[in-house]
Amino acid sequence: MIDSGNVVFNEDSTAIFADSKLIIPDLSGFSFEDPANLKNLDLFKPFSDSPLIGKGKLIPNNGGLDFGGNPLPADSTGINIGVWQGKTE
Repeated sequence: MIDSGNVVFNEDSTAIFADSKLIIPDLSGFSFEDPANLKNLDLFKPFSDSPLIGKGKLIPNNGGLDFGGNPLPADSTGINIGVWQGKTE
C-alpha cells in the first residue's frame, strides 16, 4: 500500500495517480473548541474537477452522512473518495 498525498491506494489498475484537488483552507482564527464548527469547515472538500469525485465505494453501515452532514447515496453510484459527498467548489 502506498500513501501519496491525500490518497492511499494499492498498486493496481484502479489506482489514482493524480493531484487529488482538495481544498486546504486557511485555519488561522478557526476554533476547534466547539465541535459544531467542524460542520462548517471546508477541510479536504474536493474541487469540482477532482479525480476523486464519483470514484468511491459504498461502505456498509456508514452512518448515512458525510463529514459536513450531507446524505450519502444508498448505492455506489456517485460516491466520492474522501470525507465529503456534498456540493464541490
